[in-house]
Amino acid sequence: MKPKNYNLRKKQILAIMSYATHPYTAREITDFCYPVSLSNICDYLRKYTKYGLLSRKKENNVFVYWITPRGLERLEYLLGTPSVKAQIKFLVREPISF
Repeated sequence: MKPKNYNLRKKQILAIMSYATHPYTAREITDFCYPVSLSNICDYLRKYTKYGLLSRKKENNVFVYWITPRGLERLEYLLGTPSVKAQIKFLVREPISF
């Protein structure tokens, strides 16, 4: 089921990835995007990789993902402000300290 705002899931995933301290697996991203299923998150990640918003690499038979500079630019555009850190705390479940 698609969210009402088409870009809501994109903003959420890119926000999570912009604060990644290491490349995330699809399962780790799914933990942040509850109640979305793992298969849906994998579809989103493949699509965003195709668009150049994320990069991926296979490590130990698992794909890991990280955000690209183009993904950061897209996130800033979707949020409508160059101050990404000021807006990201509203998109993720866990509070983020700056």
